[in-house]
Amino acid sequence: MLARISVFGLLALKAASAAADRGQLVFQSTDPANVPERPLYGRFLHFTDIHPDKFYTPGTSVNDACHGKSKAFPQEGQMMCQDYDDTTMTKKKKKKKKERKNRAGFWGTGISVCDSPTRLVIATLDWLARNWMVPSEEDANVYSEGVDFILWTGDTARHDIDFTHPRSAEEIFGYNRWALEEVEKRFPGVPIVPSVGNNDIIPHNIMFPGPNQMTKAFEEIWSKHIPESERDAFRQGGYFSTEVIPGELAVISLNTLYWYDNNAAVRGCKGKQDPGSLHLDWLESKLIELRNASVQSHLIGHVPPTAGNLFPHCYDRYTDIVLRYQDSIVGQHFGHMNIDSWFLQEEGALATEDEAFNSCTARATERPPFHAETLASDLQKEFDSIPTRQKANLDAYMPFFVAPSVVPTYYPAVRVWTYNATRDPSPPAIPLSNEQASIDSEEELGGDDEEDAACTSLPQKVKIQRSHRRPKHGKKKHKKNAHLPRHVAEDSPARKNGYRTMLGYSQWILDIDRANREDQGPSEEKGVEYQLEYTTYNAKTLWSEFREEGTGPNAHVPVPKALLQKQLDRLGLDSPDVSASRTSWQSWWRGRKARKHIKRWTEYGLPSITVDHVLEWGRELAASAGSGKRKKRGVWKRFVDRIYTESGATD
Repeated sequence: MLARISVFGLLALKAASAAADRGQLVFQSTDPANVPERPLYGRFLHFTDIHPDKFYTPGTSVNDACHGKSKAFPQEGQMMCQDYDDTTMTKKKKKKKKERKNRAGFWGTGISVCDSPTRLVIATLDWLARNWMVPSEEDANVYSEGVDFILWTGDTARHDIDFTHPRSAEEIFGYNRWALEEVEKRFPGVPIVPSVGNNDIIPHNIMFPGPNQMTKAFEEIWSKHIPESERDAFRQGGYFSTEVIPGELAVISLNTLYWYDNNAAVRGCKGKQDPGSLHLDWLESKLIELRNASVQSHLIGHVPPTAGNLFPHCYDRYTDIVLRYQDSIVGQHFGHMNIDSWFLQEEGALATEDEAFNSCTARATERPPFHAETLASDLQKEFDSIPTRQKANLDAYMPFFVAPSVVPTYYPAVRVWTYNATRDPSPPAIPLSNEQASIDSEEELGGDDEEDAACTSLPQKVKIQRSHRRPKHGKKKHKKNAHLPRHVAEDSPARKNGYRTMLGYSQWILDIDRANREDQGPSEEKGVEYQLEYTTYNAKTLWSEFREEGTGPNAHVPVPKALLQKQLDRLGLDSPDVSASRTSWQSWWRGRKARKHIKRWTEYGLPSITVDHVLEWGRELAASAGSGKRKKRGVWKRFVDRIYTESGATD
């Protein structure tokens, strides 16, 4: 306990002291129960993989995980107390410039293995609170801009990559306590739904069946955010459900580590007593419970449920459950991969028939780095296989979204979603009887001997490249589950824009190289400014406040006008209608480039994130990837660049 206070308490005290000295707002922790009820804003945040690292030191070598004694920057304690003098850097000779590129930056180090300095985490949360939790001028307890809930999909501790600084369980728990307190201070009263990441446990990736040290510790750390009725389930398996809009919308926090094929402590989902199988049993029961109460659900977790990440039987059954309860699931959100993309789940795509080899080999090998070309190729084939609008069976698909990370594996990123908050509820679901809800476990779950025997017969060292595409259709095509109830409805929020339907998101990135470069004297006082990378909206929706004054209290405003104005200021514009800013040839040319930039923010132009609209998005991306026209090819190229947050990474 003393060690935790000395490390994380000291960081918080220093940050608060510095903020007070410069006249900035010092956030105070607030008990959610004491915060007055707020209206719905129709927005929620998703951030993931923040990976704070108290050992991160600017100026140290990237090859040393950005740890150790700095050769060019003052130490962490000095940073808090004085401005940084860059003269030591400017005096370096040209032959040292290459070495400098391999040195840790002040705000973090992009496209590297280094984790996040704590100042990056604080600055990111400050930016989110400053722009998305804006108190009204009349009453500081009322927000003119706000968010309704926060999705936080794990990995809130540093990676275990430096043997000179071995991790401990207490350090991991300390990071999670510290980060949660910082989020709570900036978003008082906002429901926060966290989930466990593969680096939030020790050893990383390895999680044994519960109850165990990890589930007990996180039950205590997240006690404010786990309902009392969910404590037993969390203690047993590290998963829980909470209603972020009581009686209307829930978030189910999954423990994907029991399905993750790098977790050597479990064997997948073939045995009915395997923790992964028990988790899936719980998930289906929870969906039945919420569906009977006409409550829609978001599913969140750390490891995305692709065939390349999960044990085959876990992948098959999870996909089957999601598709069978399509009318009750409004969205799925994951992290872990550090990339920005989305994937499809499809009925009849079985991993157990063509991905078993990958599952076995993955248990003996660490995940290889993702390559843009490989992932882009997977996605192109994935989207190219989507049937035409006339042939597509919308009952057979569900999308899920993978958000890029705050840790600068590429460029730091955060995502802000909007949803339909106009209370015009869909028709209540038809309750399920106990007979309908029963699961034929004998048909779905078998023994483990066959899979284990196959795995033990493989070579000990096998290099593999994971594929995250949907598997091919199996020969059985889920006939064994044909008797189980399927719940689909054309007017459900996942299929038709109505109350609780996701409308889209804006993606925000931090050009960390520029932030490090522009700050000749980096300091926490300046903070950071994330910039708009792209949105899924059309131009009319994004710019509604600029072109339609007085849009009304129920208007869909994806991004506050003040924040959009900042993006225009960055481009040197007063209005999104750049043609009006033309006063000379030079300004016309700048305006032409800016107009292209602005158009790219809304080039996807989705009306909403329903199954139909997402499938159409995939078709258009596939068409642009295969098009010979330069203009259309640009859409696919930018999509690929955005996989790695436009950081310039290509492999």
